[in-house]
Amino acid sequence: MVTFGTPLIPNNPLSPSVNQNRFAAMSSSPTAKKTADGVTEPVKYSQSKAASWKSLDTFKKPHSDRLKIEPFVVSFSISVLLIYFAFLREENDLDLEMDKTLYQRIPALEKTQLQMQIQQNKKQGIENAALQKRLQEVEAEIKKRKSTPTQ
Repeated sequence: MVTFGTPLIPNNPLSPSVNQNRFAAMSSSPTAKKTADGVTEPVKYSQSKAASWKSLDTFKKPHSDRLKIEPFVVSFSISVLLIYFAFLREENDLDLEMDKTLYQRIPALEKTQLQMQIQQNKKQGIENAALQKRLQEVEAEIKKRKSTPTQ
């Protein structure tokens, strides 16, 4: 015999008998009225707590105790930082380094990419005169950098 789920253990909180007792306790609501027969009558909606509940109470975030001036303080702080970093602060060496292009950072990269582009254009039969000219300029720049000593 194959059984699925949890085995029937008396003290197991997941056993069906315990679950049945839990559901039975949930079904007997303290607000339900019992008749003389022992049968419970339904609770009138207008007299229940559900009638006074608003759906916004479920989905709306709880109101936080914020100061009324808080948005102005945050806006002012952000404005001061923006003015400082955008206008008042002087450029330093890191800012100048960030202005460089990728080809200025890695000298041989442009040469390699130009060579690959020329090969690709030859396969497709596209004119390479402008690329050849730029490749010669890049090679001249690389030779010039090698000949000048770095400080």
